[in-house]
Amino acid sequence: MLAGMLMCGPSWAADSEMSSEPSVRKEKKEKKEEVDENGRKIKTGWNFGVLPSLAYDVDKGFQYGVLTNIYDYGDGKKYPAYRHSLYAEASWTTKNNGNFRLYYQTDCLIPKHWFAVDVSFLPDAMFDFYGFNGYQSVYKPQWSAAKVDDPEYLTRAFYKRKSNLFRTMVDISGTIVGDFKWNAGIGVLGFMNGNVDLSKTDLPDNQTELYKLYKEWGLISADEDKGGWHPYLRAGLTYDSRSAETNPDRGIYADGYLTYTAGLGQLSSYNYVALNLDFRHYVNIVKNRLNLAYRLCTQNTIAGNAPYYMNNYVNNIRMTRNIFDGLGGKNTLRGILRNRILSDGFAYATVELRSKLWFFDIGRQHFY
Repeated sequence: MLAGMLMCGPSWAADSEMSSEPSVRKEKKEKKEEVDENGRKIKTGWNFGVLPSLAYDVDKGFQYGVLTNIYDYGDGKKYPAYRHSLYAEASWTTKNNGNFRLYYQTDCLIPKHWFAVDVSFLPDAMFDFYGFNGYQSVYKPQWSAAKVDDPEYLTRAFYKRKSNLFRTMVDISGTIVGDFKWNAGIGVLGFMNGNVDLSKTDLPDNQTELYKLYKEWGLISADEDKGGWHPYLRAGLTYDSRSAETNPDRGIYADGYLTYTAGLGQLSSYNYVALNLDFRHYVNIVKNRLNLAYRLCTQNTIAGNAPYYMNNYVNNIRMTRNIFDGLGGKNTLRGILRNRILSDGFAYATVELRSKLWFFDIGRQHFY
């Protein structure tokens, strides 16, 4: 299965700075004004800020909460690379989707190695479920999105199920030579799935849902219905020549890795190996203003048997984002419904033009 997307438009990002000392001596100010080869203001020391977590996603609703990202840039010689980063977020959405996360990464804890720890709880009361194998499964929007008095309307929960995910993981990476690196990781994924909890909605109890039908038809077994706990081991190789980790303007990022995932308890028969390949290329068109980015990815179960809900989870060698849903939505293929493609093997491609439109400062914090 191959899906593609072409998107042209601005890619927004915020790059904040807050000095750890209130001094405004001339020599300090002059140091802060130093720039790198791309004209970016070089940061030093600890930089942090607390921001409201506000966003809107058509799949998840209006998001509100708070987040913070704390960076230690040391003496600034490695900028935009940093010594330590701690990200924390607590947020909720109007469609009962939560994000509670702590994520720490550093290349200083273990000399010459990158190290990261993630602990997250990601509840979703109305998780999208459109059936198996992408476009081979029937999708009729009027069954869930039409007016209540429409004769074809069933329920707005028809293409939904409950999915609460607890995730904890530790990743480590070391340099082989130059831009080539090895990666290894260990973690546990805990899925708490089921029918939509109608007591948390304004819907009556006698709702028809595709997820219920899949269980009645035997497409989802009783063992995998409620989810469960899955420890995993991961190992792979990476080539990374990007100019920066966030919104790079040039370079290549490519990785390949294997993930062995086991099942505990009633899921002991669900042990499998997945192969992931990812290639990304970044090309600068207008210096510090306009970049071209394209990506080719695939994920395939190459041995064993995975429970259906693990095919909704896109493996990643670095947990830089909060959520890694299946194909569809803003993290993989914009313009395709979130989790529209659920399969034990898939590939996709994206092309983007990314433009930095406006640079500005608020106090000692830099934004674009």
